[in-house]
Amino acid sequence: MDLSRRRFGAALLGTTTLSLVGCSGNGESDDQPQVRLLNASTGYSALDLYVDGTKEQSSIAYGAVGSYASVDEGSLSVVLKNAGSSSALNTANRSFSSGDHATVLAYGQAGALSSLLLAEDEDDADSGEASLLIEHLATEAGAVDVFLLSGSDTLDDAVALSSSLAAGSSYGRTTMTSGSYRLVVTGAGDKTDLRLDTSGVTLGSTKNVTLVLTQGKGGVLVHALQLVQQGALTSLPNTQSRVRVVCSVAGGASVTATLGGVALISGAASPRIGSYQLVTAGAQTLALTVAGTALATSSQTLVAGHDYTLLVWGDASAPTVSLISEDNSLPTVSTKAKVRVLHALNGQTTALGLTVDYVSMVSGQAQGGLSSFGSVTAGSSIVVNLVNASTGTTVATVDSDGTTLVAKNLYTFYALGDSSAPTYIWQRESPVRAS
Repeated sequence: MDLSRRRFGAALLGTTTLSLVGCSGNGESDDQPQVRLLNASTGYSALDLYVDGTKEQSSIAYGAVGSYASVDEGSLSVVLKNAGSSSALNTANRSFSSGDHATVLAYGQAGALSSLLLAEDEDDADSGEASLLIEHLATEAGAVDVFLLSGSDTLDDAVALSSSLAAGSSYGRTTMTSGSYRLVVTGAGDKTDLRLDTSGVTLGSTKNVTLVLTQGKGGVLVHALQLVQQGALTSLPNTQSRVRVVCSVAGGASVTATLGGVALISGAASPRIGSYQLVTAGAQTLALTVAGTALATSSQTLVAGHDYTLLVWGDASAPTVSLISEDNSLPTVSTKAKVRVLHALNGQTTALGLTVDYVSMVSGQAQGGLSSFGSVTAGSSIVVNLVNASTGTTVATVDSDGTTLVAKNLYTFYALGDSSAPTYIWQRESPVRAS
């Protein structure tokens, strides 16, 4: 589907709708096209909207929608900019006709802002029904299944309203019985891969409603926004974060960790890379046992929609614990992959770097941390080296015989265990989210 163009409906506006949008306040006639901006990009805290060179909306925050502004008819340049900036982030030509109402939806991660035009002159639904459109604008999340549950419905028994909805595409409009629903989003074909579970979706009688899926900062979880045609915007934020444990305690010591009552890992001998678990966002109590000894509890604060690594490493008698926020966003360029280093190698105090085909991707990650991603052109028969950042000498090499980096995927080189008997793991991260 071409998201850059939308056909405007020809529905006549009723008295109630006209009283809602009215004049733009600038003295323009009501039959002029009316345009507003919805910022659905977590990559930009505030955006300005320019139409044909005139700033029509200022500092629209993420999860907010502006008031309507009157614009001229015809094909006009629509430009999005960082609030207060003169540089364009996204430019598109849009066609506007007399009486049109439309919302510009801005979405995508930082450095890859996109937009689409949502027509808002659709016919009202019948009494007792609502018309629903879903826009999957969480471009990093890959294909998802979308469920709307009512009453005592359970996810186990539910059939997806939209299956394998690709990132950047839409579903509907479809007719639903008006009422209140619970919105659940999962990875495509996997009900255990929960991306969002929130109540509060209200489909009013005769209303046209658009549900917009937006990107969580971690790259995997999603948020949602509910927009009523020519009406109000309601935020439906995720309340959870994803957390995993990576343990690299000296001597192969075991680790058990519980965060906010959620078991992250249990009796795992170091080194170990745990799986991501969903934990309610906010301040949560961390209970940690290392080598059979319970450590003092601590409070860890999680931001909803983020991914975290809880890194436990060092001496078993006094381990170091770090909560590391991750940005697991996919590459913005279709031919690229992203690579990084996690350095928790006991006894190796020198920073570690990463080269791909002998080109530096990570210049030097200090012990006890996770590097940012480096971007590299994907392909096969690639040589990946973990290097001593001080001397440039190779510490470990991925088997170069046919090693492949798959485009639009993430890879981590883990340096774990003790330097006397190190464990090096080259891992393609999951879930695979390419749609």
